[in-house]
Amino acid sequence: MRDKKDNFAYIKSVRDAIEKISTYVNKHKYEEFFSNDWDQAAIIRYFEIIGEAVSNINEEFKKTVLNLKEAGFPPDKIGVYILIGLPGQKPEELEETIRFVLETGAKPILAEYSPIPQTALWGDAVEESRFDIAREPLFHNNSLVPFRSKHFSLETYSQLKQMARQAG
Repeated sequence: MRDKKDNFAYIKSVRDAIEKISTYVNKHKYEEFFSNDWDQAAIIRYFEIIGEAVSNINEEFKKTVLNLKEAGFPPDKIGVYILIGLPGQKPEELEETIRFVLETGAKPILAEYSPIPQTALWGDAVEESRFDIAREPLFHNNSLVPFRSKHFSLETYSQLKQMARQAG
C-alpha cells in the first residue's frame, strides 16, 4: 500500500506539468506549436502526466474510503470536504467531484473558499472578486460570500449545495 507521500508526489507532478505547459503557452504562438512536432509531443506528454497522476490519486482515494468502510465506519460518517468557489473553478468541475465522492460511498461536504492574503490564490481571488477584497478585510469572511468566482452564481452555489446535501 502506498503512503500519503506518494499522493504529494502525484500532486507535485500535476503542478510541475501545469507550470511547464503554462510557460510554453505564454512564450509561444499557436502557429509555432502546430509547426513543431517535438513541442506537440512534449505538451501532450505533460497532459498525459497530469492524467496519470490524477488517476492514481483517485484510486488511492477510493481505497481509503473502502478501508474506512471495512473498518466499520458508516458511509454517512465518512465526510469529504470539497472547496467550492475557488478562483477559476467551474461548476462542472465541482459537479464531477461531488459525483466522484458519491460513487465511493462517502458524503460530500461543501466548504466555501475564503480568500486569504499572501496565499497562492490571493491574486486570482482579487482579480475575480466582485468586491474590493484587497482593501476590506471583512470581505475575506465567507459568511458574506463576497468572493464568488465569475463562474458561480448564487443559484449555482445553492444547486451544488443541494446536490451534496441530498447525498447525506
